[in-house]
Amino acid sequence: MAVTDLEQPFRVLIGEREILTNQHSISLCPTQSLTRILFCAGLNLMSPPAFAEVSDKILSVPGMWLQALLIGCAAILTGRFRWWLGLPFLVLPIVIALSTFGLRHASELGSAIIKERGESYFLNLYASAFLAAVLVGIGIWIGWRRRKAAKDSDDH
Repeated sequence: MAVTDLEQPFRVLIGEREILTNQHSISLCPTQSLTRILFCAGLNLMSPPAFAEVSDKILSVPGMWLQALLIGCAAILTGRFRWWLGLPFLVLPIVIALSTFGLRHASELGSAIIKERGESYFLNLYASAFLAAVLVGIGIWIGWRRRKAAKDSDDH
């Protein structure tokens, strides 16, 4: 019997005899499939638990700077229309700074982050929150200045 290109991988993985029997019969031996299921289930139960690192759960350093830039750019864009539209964005850097403070002083989590990422991780978090606050302030200032310039041009 000639082997086609589609049958070749199955012959390697399953074996020539099983493929030929699967081609000629509809059902497999029920004890063989049950044995395979039980064997795979047993292997899954015997596997050790996976322990994830703390770094998998927290934001990366480039991610936090990107987050700060996105918050700041959104505040600048909204501040160009109305100065007060940038005010809600001022809450985000405050939340970031407060959550960083809480993360740093958590009993096990803070020490694990310092062990994996170092103290500079928290410095980057605070600095990115400060950058976001400065950019939000710039957005509010731009909107306020445009409003003032429009008001002055209406008065003249």
